[in-house]
Amino acid sequence: MWRFETDDAGRVTRVRLYCFTPDVLAAVADGLGVAALKRPYRSPP
Repeated sequence: MWRFETDDAGRVTRVRLYCFTPDVLAAVADGLGVAALKRPYRSPP
């Protein structure tokens, strides 16, 4: 899941990736009524 933040002109100023944030993924999946993938808080070695 990605989040794009923009300035007042609509230009992208920040991009955030929530791939390794299991609590955010679970909350969004719950809101959508689907199962979340099990992900660690960091990229596996």
